[in-house]
Amino acid sequence: MVGDLAEPDDVRRAVDGADAVFAVPVGGPDEAKKARNGRLLIEAARESGARHFVQTTVAALPAHLGFGDPGTGYSFEPYTRARLEIEETVRAAGFRHWTILQPVAFMENFTGDKARFMYPGMASGRLDSAHHSDARVQYIATRDVAAFAVTALENPERFTHHDIELASQALTMGEIAAVLGEETGRSYTHRTLTPAEAADAGIHAGIVHSHLWDNRIGYHAPLADDQEKQWGIRPLTFRDWARANHQHLSSGQDPR
Repeated sequence: MVGDLAEPDDVRRAVDGADAVFAVPVGGPDEAKKARNGRLLIEAARESGARHFVQTTVAALPAHLGFGDPGTGYSFEPYTRARLEIEETVRAAGFRHWTILQPVAFMENFTGDKARFMYPGMASGRLDSAHHSDARVQYIATRDVAAFAVTALENPERFTHHDIELASQALTMGEIAAVLGEETGRSYTHRTLTPAEAADAGIHAGIVHSHLWDNRIGYHAPLADDQEKQWGIRPLTFRDWARANHQHLSSGQDPR
């Protein structure tokens, strides 16, 4: 169904008769719009009688609040508060079943337009960033977010009333460069940049801000072994993901 998530009539038609709803925050760069769209969808799903609402947000949201960095002049506050509001709306809506999936950083950040935006030097084999050389960043593949969503929808009693942080591995940028090189046959390197150097290299202030957050706070979600033990789903390793997507890594295309 084609529609606008900001239009109440479109949203009501979309959820009419639905037993379950899977939702992702949508609204472009306007975080307040994402929160409004999220509330509208949640309220429409509740009114339509949907029994299970599965929402994706982001891991470690409270840990993003109050993180200041004068070096970039950027703030996570609007991004974080919009998703916290969506989460709380889901929990309070009165659905018989609800599940909130909270992924960490995506492995897909190293493909296509996302890679060109986040790592402008990647096409030349440079993964330069503001990450410290020993900073470990947690990653998850988007297909594993889908696997958790499908499993939750098929097993509502087991997944109901759970906030589930999703991660597979925690890797340094040097380890990522090594895996990408081995799986593509190209050479990748990483160099830690200061915020000023990152800006000069064309990295967006918000991305630099996220690197500094990774250095100082970072995600601490359960990794693959614990995910499999608790939920019966084993997320892909970064190497397995890179092997499956090597053509997109080499060509710069977006995976489909």
